[in-house]
Amino acid sequence: MLKFFHIKGRYRHFDQKKDSSCPSRHFPGRIVTCLLLFLSLCSFLPAQDTCLANALPSLSIEQAVTRALERNPAIRRSVFQSQAQEHRRNAAFRKRLGTLSADYRYEHFRDEPYIAIDLPGFGGHFNAGEQNDIRWGLTYRLPLFTGFALETREALQKSGMDITGAREALARIDIIARTKTAYLAVLLTGQDLETARRMVTRLKAHLHVAESLYGQGMVPYNDVLKAKVALSEASQTVVSLTQDLSTARVRLNLLMGEDDPERVFRLTDNSGDLRKPPIPGLSGLYEIALKNRPEVKILELAARQAGLKVKLARSTYYPHVNLVARYEQHGEDLYASRNRYNNQENMFAGLSVNWLIFDWNRRGQEVMAEKNEQMAIRQQLANLCNRIKLQVRRAWGDLAAAQTNCDTARLAVNQAEEDLRITRLQYSEQMASSTDVIDSEASLTRAENNYHKTIFAFRIALVNLERACGGSLPGRRNRP
Repeated sequence: MLKFFHIKGRYRHFDQKKDSSCPSRHFPGRIVTCLLLFLSLCSFLPAQDTCLANALPSLSIEQAVTRALERNPAIRRSVFQSQAQEHRRNAAFRKRLGTLSADYRYEHFRDEPYIAIDLPGFGGHFNAGEQNDIRWGLTYRLPLFTGFALETREALQKSGMDITGAREALARIDIIARTKTAYLAVLLTGQDLETARRMVTRLKAHLHVAESLYGQGMVPYNDVLKAKVALSEASQTVVSLTQDLSTARVRLNLLMGEDDPERVFRLTDNSGDLRKPPIPGLSGLYEIALKNRPEVKILELAARQAGLKVKLARSTYYPHVNLVARYEQHGEDLYASRNRYNNQENMFAGLSVNWLIFDWNRRGQEVMAEKNEQMAIRQQLANLCNRIKLQVRRAWGDLAAAQTNCDTARLAVNQAEEDLRITRLQYSEQMASSTDVIDSEASLTRAENNYHKTIFAFRIALVNLERACGGSLPGRRNRP
């Protein structure tokens, strides 16, 4: 039941003389004032088009994350990179199986080849070949020993597969965190917009009250002008926040890979249903982050790869032994099927050994370069671990601060609402000015916006802490 409170005060009349002998003189004005005050009190209720909202497709934060993981180009890119690395590994293994190559050669001589014989009683020029000399053949080359180069290259590609897998996990963690943050940003901007709309409604009610009191000669025209200025500023804020909400929706749709970036969803994750989970202890988070962060695994694998590159550079010190087998035909026609002077076809098998003896210490310099690269990566890993610890500490501190601020912000909203209620009653009784009412309106709006921001700051800080710890927290599912 709605109760009206009457606060005694002084009346100021600007058009008529005060008549104390007629106490019912201002009674109709009081009735109008109370009715307008009732309308202004109703403006505290949120104005929402329920039917329109229910007609929109719903979207929970889990559904948003699922869509982003299925459609986001960054995830698809990491998948294709993993597939490419797998093909490289398969190619490195197949180098150990040898190669089969074919060659074809055609030569035309100006004169027929001949040999000259000059012996006592016997001599002259004798044909040794045809003007058209054609050769083709097949060669199979199998590496038997390469100084462990082939094995090392295969191990490098296997390590590369692990790196691409870690990068894919990193991309998934980033997309999850970015999608949750974008989802919460849409909710926060929507809450700010609703707060701004409620302020416009309240200021309209206040303007009606000021105009009514001015019509009765109870307030100066300045109060009406101040109410109109405040209403204009609040309306501009609504327009600005409407555009911010559209931009936040587009950002979320792009992360989810939606074909229509302007598509509007009804977000079902209501910040008012927030139940703050207990904050995990800081001592164990460092170890969890260093264990789960894909960046750490990537650098550890990169250091291992650098060690393999040292081994690969040293493989050039060894001789390389290959098994070679060849079949060829030699003749005068295009198919090399006729030969009157040599073997029309032949084949052989043998071993080839290549060993580099001296190269002015070029190989030694290459080995030292790879060793220094390995040491540089280890130092980079140590630096990364320090930065991860700092990220965890900052995210944990933001989460703790946000949790503390939530209760304080809720109390501030209650106090601002009570302050506005009292100020409105005082204004209706000429005990407060229009500026006081507008200031109370602005104070309530700030308190509501701050409350929404502290709620979403807590949830975003929780998302950032999950991201800093590698995507999950102990005893908590992957949900903000």
